[in-house]
Amino acid sequence: MTVNDVLLGAISYGLQKYLQLSLSKDERYKDPSVILEGLKVTSLVFFNAREDKGLQKPEMMFTSNSKAPWGNRIYFFLRPIPFGMPKDPTYFVKQASSSTKRSKSSLGVLLGRKFLVFKARYRDPEVAASSFYNSMSSTTLALSNMVGPKEKIAIEGHPIKDFSFFVTGIPLSLFLSVVSYMDHVNLRATGTKGYVDTETLCRCITEAFQEIKDSLVS
Repeated sequence: MTVNDVLLGAISYGLQKYLQLSLSKDERYKDPSVILEGLKVTSLVFFNAREDKGLQKPEMMFTSNSKAPWGNRIYFFLRPIPFGMPKDPTYFVKQASSSTKRSKSSLGVLLGRKFLVFKARYRDPEVAASSFYNSMSSTTLALSNMVGPKEKIAIEGHPIKDFSFFVTGIPLSLFLSVVSYMDHVNLRATGTKGYVDTETLCRCITEAFQEIKDSLVS
């Protein structure tokens, strides 16, 4: 089980809490749990596709047989968000761990990435971009996690207290970005105005993370 598994589990649980809260305010839904059990939500999760992860020497990254070549090496997999009413909040973490391992090692993800690289390199980058755009259009939300510096950094002598990132111009109503900095995790939710209450969603995810933490240490 990794830190990413816990983050994915907390986000899944937090999303369920958010939907329960939103549906409970609607008079049409007397029992939100019944609606959630039949609900299907698909997330697009980005991951590092390098064989060798971590910091590499620049001169080694430019070699022809490098396992960590220069440039971005990322891909994604589609992950369904589990909904239910488990008594143990760690259920979502276990689900995240098993589905992530299964997705990363699947033949579909491997072939999909190679096919996308082939189209970008030998046909037209716009064709590859169109395929990627269509994949995003078929999902409910996207999640990207980036490991940041463990020590405090500065730019031109100005210390950086905190930072985060987000993506614009994508065909999604919700994008969740996670970045770690100095052993702290920052979550930013970017949602369509009037459609997603990002403040409430982040609060639900924070509560979910705390419940999972309490369940693990108890």
